[in-house]
Amino acid sequence: MVPLAIGTQTVGSMIRPAAYCGVVGFKPTARRIPVDGVIPNAPTLDTIGVFAATLSAAAMAAAVLCDGWQPVRDTERKCPVLGVPDGLYLEQAGTEARAAFEAQVSVLSSAGFPVRRVPMFADLAHDADDLFTVNRYEAAQSHAEWFPRYGALYRQQSAAAVRQGQAISREQYEHGLRRREAFRTTLAEATDEAGVDVWICPAATGPAPHGLASTGSPIMCLPWSYAGWPSLSIPAGRTENGLPLGLQCVSRTGSDERLLDWAQAIETLMLPAGFPTHR
Repeated sequence: MVPLAIGTQTVGSMIRPAAYCGVVGFKPTARRIPVDGVIPNAPTLDTIGVFAATLSAAAMAAAVLCDGWQPVRDTERKCPVLGVPDGLYLEQAGTEARAAFEAQVSVLSSAGFPVRRVPMFADLAHDADDLFTVNRYEAAQSHAEWFPRYGALYRQQSAAAVRQGQAISREQYEHGLRRREAFRTTLAEATDEAGVDVWICPAATGPAPHGLASTGSPIMCLPWSYAGWPSLSIPAGRTENGLPLGLQCVSRTGSDERLLDWAQAIETLMLPAGFPTHR
């Protein structure tokens, strides 16, 4: 409908729908785009990003919107080492998403990208619980003034989130924040130890769910949003009935410029390999 749109992501509200709709979604490092004027959900996690018809359009927008943008110089370019986060996390993806992802990995490996499979996120359930604690507590605090006055006007799911946050203590919240810092440190150390530049994985557990009752699971986005790392969804494949799928690319905090630059070569490989991008 439009060549560019702005969105927000707390857990998976950009990467997931971008994959469902066959467009590019880019969520930069947390706070790389100022959040002034945004009605908060969970300020620790809330991030502004962009949807675009093409990766080049997303990169152009990011260069304008992101604070301190530094274009990648030709002398800084290299072939990135791709990491596949094996284990429980990857097993969350459905059959079609996993099959498409393994085909994408094969194409990238055959094209010369170094690919390293690394066991990751063994405590995924605990990580999800910690994110839930931080998210819901902050939602309740952010809406502490509005909710008593306008709670009856809130969307049902939003009202439930605020009420869940009201039941979380300050001590539980602070414990969740400490766990998040530990998670971020562990993720950075694991990435360095494996020598990975870009983590690749399915952008969602599968295609868009049928109907309007659910927007699908954000679990494939959860670890990266929890850490505040930049992530990107590239259109890459379709299900048997023609619904789009996306390939998610993630890199370290602050490496937004390199992520978008590296992704150009990845996107280029998706089209001739039979993974049509949206044009």
